Amino acid sequence: MSKKVLTVEQILSEIVKRMQKDQPPDELAEAVVLSMPIIHPLDVKGRNWDIAETRKDTAHNSHVRRVVEEARFEFYLSRPLATS
Repeated sequence: MSKKVLTVEQILSEIVKRMQKDQPPDELAEAVVLSMPIIHPLDVKGRNWDIAETRKDTAHNSHVRRVVEEARFEFYLSRPLATS
């Protein structure tokens, strides 16, 4: 399976959409604040980005992490354009 290349904004949007779809019923999506995805060299599993845990300590950090991990396997983070 080939991965789609997405921007930071697209990755965040996809993660939020998935969290809202699969969210445990007792947690509001608005309570989750995500850090920006950070690009890194390809790891042994073929992923080139990661995202820090949520900034707010919620009862569902494991749910958020699961959604992020699934997205890491599906999407590459596009490299930022070089600025002069």
